[in-house]
Amino acid sequence: MPIISKGGRKSWKVRFIYLMLYTVLILGTITMVYPFLLMLSSSVASPFDFDDLSIIPKYLKNDDALLKKWFFCALFRSEADTRNNRPPCAVKGNPA
Repeated sequence: MPIISKGGRKSWKVRFIYLMLYTVLILGTITMVYPFLLMLSSSVASPFDFDDLSIIPKYLKNDDALLKKWFFCALFRSEADTRNNRPPCAVKGNPA
């Protein structure tokens, strides 16, 4: 048995309450999902693009940004990375 009857749902007051309820729920969802997506995108960031706060990294959309990231990672690869045979950055197509 519903709390609000079918006749009560046609009232403008009840419709406004539903509108406000769904608005609050959607805003709450956005405030939870956006930081999660930002965390996922920053998990593949290197020191080159660490300060870029976008959900989709620039190097996935722009080939120039990918090239700049690859050059940065190739030039500033540390000695510890070369000794341990670890890749310098998370860049697609990097054979290191």
